[in-house]
Amino acid sequence: MIDQFIDYLENIKRYSEHTISGYQRDLLDFERFIIEESLAPNLMEVKRSRIIRHYISHMQSLDRSSKTISRRLSSLRMYYEYCVEQGHLEINLMHEIQAPKIEKRLPKRIHDDEMTTLFRLMDKTKPLTFRNYIMLDILYSCGLRASELVSLKIKDVDISERTFKILGKGQKMRYVPFTKTIAENLSHYLTFERADVLIHTGQVQTPYVFLSRLGKKMTVRNLEKMVQNVIYQSGETYQLHPHMLRHAFASTLLSHGADLRSVQELLGHEQLTSTQIYTHLDNKNIQKMYQNAHPRMQEKKKESS
Repeated sequence: MIDQFIDYLENIKRYSEHTISGYQRDLLDFERFIIEESLAPNLMEVKRSRIIRHYISHMQSLDRSSKTISRRLSSLRMYYEYCVEQGHLEINLMHEIQAPKIEKRLPKRIHDDEMTTLFRLMDKTKPLTFRNYIMLDILYSCGLRASELVSLKIKDVDISERTFKILGKGQKMRYVPFTKTIAENLSHYLTFERADVLIHTGQVQTPYVFLSRLGKKMTVRNLEKMVQNVIYQSGETYQLHPHMLRHAFASTLLSHGADLRSVQELLGHEQLTSTQIYTHLDNKNIQKMYQNAHPRMQEKKKESS
């Protein structure tokens, strides 16, 4: 049933490879637990919700975070819902289970001046370092998810219009603009560096824009390691990962006056509440906005003058 469920996620739901592997790990972790504890021989034989509660207690004893526990329970909920829909089970026991509350924390932010310095320090003289520069620029300037960037295909890049066609979460399509600098660098990369990688590695033509040093499609893990290596090579000491650049993109737009709905569209968020987490302006910006926007503040300025 797990194999059937994975096939359903891949071919019907059309989830990304990264998301599917996460579901698979979560299900196998629960299955390993119930077998080792002699609670049930497999997932289909879990008949009581107390087994799932026992699993939650087990994860808490291992100091798993609320976020990790909630994600695993969500995977189980979707799996058992699938089994009910397929007629293999009568009820989904997960409906009786309440996930632990997740403390909402603001993502760490990298600031504009730090990014300016990082771009200045990056080596762009070699094919792979030039590729790294473009990928980092796209993450920061366009706010793509890591999975969206590595899955970007040549046919989805319109250099003349300076837009990417992105197939995001839930198969939602959106168009994301990019800068003139990215257009020029991408054009050069696709014409020269990318072609050289394919020739030297002997790989056949591939639809993906960004290739590894072996001429194959980049993975999310490749991208994460690349970003870490960029920081190391630059001599900087702060932590950086792809999602921080997506966060920096949204925070920068909002702090420079972009409206929330436009940023929501650019990020590909289904719900506006997902975008609102990026609205944490610092006190100076909030104070400045208040002074410039509220009518009573305007009246006070007139009185003082």
